Amino acid sequence: MAHFEEIGGNFPVVLGMNSEVVNSEDTADLNQYFSSGRSAILATIIHSRAQGKKVALPYFTCHSVIESFVRMGCEIKFYPIQKDLKVQEDLIIQFCQVEQPYLFFYHDYFGLNEELKWSKIFDVCSGQQLFVNDKTHSFFSASTHSSAHYTLMSIRKWGGISEGGCLQINGMKGLDIQYDIRPDNDFRMEIYNKASELKREFLQGDPSINKEQFRSLFYQSESFFDSETGIYPIRLEALQQWRALLRSPFAQRRKLNLDLLVQGWNPDWEGWGIPIFMNNRDVVPLYFPILLKIQRSLLQSFLASHGVYAPIIWPKSILITQEGDDSFYNQLLCIPIDQRYGEKDMNRILSLFEAFDKMMKG
Repeated sequence: MAHFEEIGGNFPVVLGMNSEVVNSEDTADLNQYFSSGRSAILATIIHSRAQGKKVALPYFTCHSVIESFVRMGCEIKFYPIQKDLKVQEDLIIQFCQVEQPYLFFYHDYFGLNEELKWSKIFDVCSGQQLFVNDKTHSFFSASTHSSAHYTLMSIRKWGGISEGGCLQINGMKGLDIQYDIRPDNDFRMEIYNKASELKREFLQGDPSINKEQFRSLFYQSESFFDSETGIYPIRLEALQQWRALLRSPFAQRRKLNLDLLVQGWNPDWEGWGIPIFMNNRDVVPLYFPILLKIQRSLLQSFLASHGVYAPIIWPKSILITQEGDDSFYNQLLCIPIDQRYGEKDMNRILSLFEAFDKMMKG
């Protein structure tokens, strides 16, 4: 019996790539590729000469972003995030004028693209600050163009890609950034590929495999990944996986899945949670994020008990010492809607929301 009922969890690595397609270089691609988004951030700090200087980071961000700037000796000031995760231009401009950061880093959360608002901010502030746009969540939404001085992203969040991050600086190509040499005992790819193989076999119904076998290997792979401290180039096989993904209809599938959840969402459920975006035009989502009004583990555990694994995208980093609104760290839950799934899966998620609502109302 196949285990196709599972929704969420790690992506197995991409298989069956057409070598002629994935080995062909895209001459319009201005990105410089690295082993991770973290490597891309470190390269940005070095290229912009931001070491030891004041930088502005969003209060809601991931540990690896903060850790990268801490490692480079930067003074970090966190700026607040609005409840809907959207940009409020006057507050950002005021923050820049008061704090005067050398570099200002921002995310386009979950696929939201507010380039017009950021362009207005740049008009006022770009003479005083360097802006870095992390487009990991929004690369495929509407326009991929950014007016920021630096644009970067982690590419492995979008599919079965073993590693990868990329960086673009003001539309330049062939950046003069020196890579570090990888350690000789780098077993991460071997572990990741083995985990992928086991998960594929599990989903195909192999009774000899249990989830913990591949989950523990994925965890080991992530631990190796998190321990990387250098600026490393992307491996060829990962770049091939990325190029294969770009040539697939994955973005359309994600958009369709988002539309299905938005259309099927019942306003009566808003007693326990509010979707971050319901006006979803032009959004190609990373997840379907819900800001919960209840204890997050209640919904997360309920979904997991029915084979739907909803991740917490960013636990709060121990490096955040500044006071702020922890709602997104404590109450946000991300529903998987990626290209592995279709209409049947989204309807199943909606049915689980309905069942959870009835359970909560007794």
